[in-house]
Amino acid sequence: MHFKAVCFDLDGTLLDSLADLANCTNKILLKRGFPQHPEEAYRYFVGDGAKMLMTRVLPKEARKEPLIEECRQDFETAYRDCWNEQTVPYKDIPELLNALQKRQLQLTVLSNKPHEFTLLAVGNLLPDWKFEMILGQREGVAPKPDPAGMLDICQQLDIPADAFLYIGDTATDMKTAVSAGCFPVGVLWGFRTEEELRDNGALAIAKEPFDVLDLLKQGNQHYWIPYHSIIKSLFQGFRHKVCYHFFTETQCHIRIVHWFRQLCRKLCCCFNPLSSESFPN
Repeated sequence: MHFKAVCFDLDGTLLDSLADLANCTNKILLKRGFPQHPEEAYRYFVGDGAKMLMTRVLPKEARKEPLIEECRQDFETAYRDCWNEQTVPYKDIPELLNALQKRQLQLTVLSNKPHEFTLLAVGNLLPDWKFEMILGQREGVAPKPDPAGMLDICQQLDIPADAFLYIGDTATDMKTAVSAGCFPVGVLWGFRTEEELRDNGALAIAKEPFDVLDLLKQGNQHYWIPYHSIIKSLFQGFRHKVCYHFFTETQCHIRIVHWFRQLCRKLCCCFNPLSSESFPN
């Protein structure tokens, strides 16, 4: 498959923003008299938008809709003042973006961060690279893992989903890529574990940014099998009652991906475009 574009998640993928997200949220909790959380805990609190962040950090007995919404508004107000105190691009991200642009790949960003802050962060911390589209969480558009934002990017750029590498660090990102029909790449320098990424559909794992270049180099060689199109066809033919009685649509898709890859490994030892350690068993 010849990839034409790359879609990045933002927090945990391009930007190391955990400290600022944690500090800002803890200030809100302290102000309202709730317990604060250690920074590491925020690896599992963030990733699904500001409202879900506030839901997760509040004590269970306090998770009532009016309070959650008030805290979300507090967060967006406070974050304007502290979003860039410690947030920086991850090591080697600038070099990766340079290399992708040199290969004339179109770059995009899709985040569950509020749209205003997504634009602000990319514009200020990644100003030297041209991103064709930058989308955060917007009013009236379902957040990831709903594929609406990714499909919007595909439509606006007139690039099919299976020509996109989708690069992210959470289960939400992998589910988004799977649902949209992109090639899901999970990164290990971000917030979540390799197991989570694999379990939710990652077809490749990048341990460091330059692994993405290896994937592109090998993915564009002649022996790359366009299996995603085949998987898509299998998936469309797999819509039967037994499957959906036990599994969700995304779970069915992931199971087909894993089954198909195992089959191809038995039929063709050169199927893997990366080393076997980079793919699910």
